[in-house]
Amino acid sequence: MLKENTATSHNINNTIPAIHTATTSAKKTSAGSRLYGLWCAACLVGFFLPIAPPAIIGSWHRKLHVVSLAAYKVWGTLLFWMSALPVRVVGRENLPKGQPYIMTPNHVSYLDVPLMVHAIPHLFVFVGKSSLAKIPIFGYIFRRVHIPVNRSNPKSGLGALQKAKDRLERGRSVLIFPEGGFGRIAPPTLAPFKEGAFRLAIETGAPIVPVTMPYNWQILPEKSGWRVLRKQALVVIHPPIETKGLTLADVDMLKEQTYQIIADELTRHFPQSVIRHS
Repeated sequence: MLKENTATSHNINNTIPAIHTATTSAKKTSAGSRLYGLWCAACLVGFFLPIAPPAIIGSWHRKLHVVSLAAYKVWGTLLFWMSALPVRVVGRENLPKGQPYIMTPNHVSYLDVPLMVHAIPHLFVFVGKSSLAKIPIFGYIFRRVHIPVNRSNPKSGLGALQKAKDRLERGRSVLIFPEGGFGRIAPPTLAPFKEGAFRLAIETGAPIVPVTMPYNWQILPEKSGWRVLRKQALVVIHPPIETKGLTLADVDMLKEQTYQIIADELTRHFPQSVIRHS
């Protein structure tokens, strides 16, 4: 009996240092991700300030919008270079040449927009939530160059689609998050798609380009407290889906086809997870 108790005590004593080591390692990881997050935040703000003046000037007239979009491109590129966050882009050759298109990425993180600005070689405008227009300086540029939308207001949604249609007809590509936002469903589950992007594509004849960003929700989670995990950010650009010849009766089919492409890609990276929202 004495030997049995001694052995048990010995096992417990051996376990305590292991638990302590694991806890200490977790704290170090958390502290490291917080420091790295603060550095990324400094890069985010620090590199936005010098590009703000040309971006503001470029927002004053639609013929100058290309200046603002180019300034955003420089900002996104500098952000990822200086934050040393590795980025891999697969499928750039799939982007249509010589015509505007509609990109429909999954949406899981605040990292999504700057990553797309960095990853896509062409200039584009994006449809984003109207609350972004309240951010000082950035909001002023956003509401004049890009397309704000209040998704709880149907009238705002229709107005945003009309503005996106105008951009496409003038030769500018558009990015629309078909999930409508993030945070409603825990990733990597893919939220149901709204039909706006697909209706717009059929009405304008612009191809749909599905895009999958599998890991952004791990790199910069929604409620991270500025903790950033330094992990490779992957962007997968899928072959375009042509929409010429389709009618509005095909909206659901086009939406489901796009959803399936992105869901299949997410399943490749997270085979044990529930991807399709039921």
